[in-house]
Amino acid sequence: MQQFAITSPQGARGVHEREGCEMTQRYAGLNISNDKVSHPGVGMFLLSGPPDAVNMSLGLSLAARGSNLLACGPTVHQACGENMYIKGYCFLLDQSLRQLQRIPDTLAECPRHATDIVLLIDGSGSIKLVDFEKMKKFLSEIMKRFRSTDTQFALMQYSHSFRDHFDFAQYRRSRDPDSLLKSVWQLRGATHTASAIQKVVQELFTSGRGARDEATKILIVITDGEKSGDPLSYSDAVPEAQRAGIICYAIGVSHGCVEN
Repeated sequence: MQQFAITSPQGARGVHEREGCEMTQRYAGLNISNDKVSHPGVGMFLLSGPPDAVNMSLGLSLAARGSNLLACGPTVHQACGENMYIKGYCFLLDQSLRQLQRIPDTLAECPRHATDIVLLIDGSGSIKLVDFEKMKKFLSEIMKRFRSTDTQFALMQYSHSFRDHFDFAQYRRSRDPDSLLKSVWQLRGATHTASAIQKVVQELFTSGRGARDEATKILIVITDGEKSGDPLSYSDAVPEAQRAGIICYAIGVSHGCVEN
C-alpha cells in the first residue's frame, strides 16, 4: 500500500471550528506528490493511498460535516488505449486527520468490451483521388487509435462492384494498418452504397469472417453521399442492418453531402 503524507497547520492536532467554511479554509492546499509534501505547515499525517494515486493533489475539493473532513483530489490520470481520463479519490478524515474511508476503494478498470467495426469506403468515380488518399490515411489513424483495445476491423471498398480488402480474421493476424491498406486502390465507377451496406451485413458480419457474437457491431460508411445506379434503396439496406444489431455511421467526404 502506498503511503502519502499530509501536513496540517502548525500545532493543529484536530478540527474544532464550528463553521465548515472555516475548517475548509484552514486545510486548503493539502498536497500529495510522489510521497513528498510541499506545504509550509508541520505535523505529519499518513494516508493509505492507492498505488495509482501518483502526483495527486489532495484538497482541491474540501467539505466539512461535524468533526469530519472530506478531502478530494480529482487529478489521477488513467490511460485507456490512446485516451487519457482524469479521475480521482476522496478521503474521509476524522478530527485528528485519521483516514476513515477512501472513495472509491479502487478506480474502475478501462473498458474491455469487444467491438467489431466494418469500414465501408466509397471508391466510385465521384471521389477525387486526393480525397481517396486522405480517406486511407484517416482509416489508418482510426485503426491505430484502437490498437490497444479489444476492437477489430474489416474493410470493404465499393463502387458498382465490391472488394473485400480484409475481414476480421485477417485483421487479427496482422493488426498493422499501413500494411493492410498498402494494396488498397480506388475502384472507380458508379456508387452502389445501399447494395454495399447489404453486402456488409450479409457477408462480413459473420463468424466465418471473424466477427464475434458478443461484440458490439459498428458500420462506418465513408462516402460523398452521391448514390448512383444502385438497384437498392437505403430503405432496403439500412433496416436490415438495424435488425442485425449493427450501429451505422456515415462520414462525408469531398464536396458532396451525406443525407442518409
